[in-house]
Amino acid sequence: MRTNRFGFLLSLFAALALILAASLPASAAPVTTPASGPVRDQGTGIVLPMVLGEMQFISVTDFQSPGLGVSYRYRNVAYPYNVDLYIYNKNQAIPEGTDAAIVRQEVEQALNDMRAVAAQGVYKNLNIGKPEKCTYGWVSFICVSATLEANNRALFSVLLLRGDRNNFIKIRATWPAADPQSPSLFDGWAQGLSKLLQP
Repeated sequence: MRTNRFGFLLSLFAALALILAASLPASAAPVTTPASGPVRDQGTGIVLPMVLGEMQFISVTDFQSPGLGVSYRYRNVAYPYNVDLYIYNKNQAIPEGTDAAIVRQEVEQALNDMRAVAAQGVYKNLNIGKPEKCTYGWVSFICVSATLEANNRALFSVLLLRGDRNNFIKIRATWPAADPQSPSLFDGWAQGLSKLLQP
């Protein structure tokens, strides 16, 4: 049964959320609410629909601290793994695209966050690839893939990041490494997002 097959992923994401929440300022209290309709992101103005590609809009998390922004979670309900879209600016002016030093530095910070999770023992055998540029539709990102193990399962993870509308646009998704369908599901979601990011 697919739900059982991917139940360990939901546990993994929950553990990751707890570790990342612990690194936030003491005053921060992230608030997660179910998605009940299209949402207009206040930082960028883009409107996130209830369905993007073959993914359903599941929830919104407001990190409740200046500069930390909001995350939006999508999931294919019949084939459950999460795609998380983070939009934030750390109270800085963020240049458009992938070439600015501040964007490259944010990629490295995101990779360090993954390494920190591995150091906590949530991930094992983490191997992070080299950052490179990838394009979905007309939109380019700095993209990094990684392989890892959790609960004795081999996983594949992707990180995408760019500057857009004076914010960082960061995407994280993780799925079973041997699964043939998840890459195409993610590709369809990312293609849909690229249309939302058109000027």
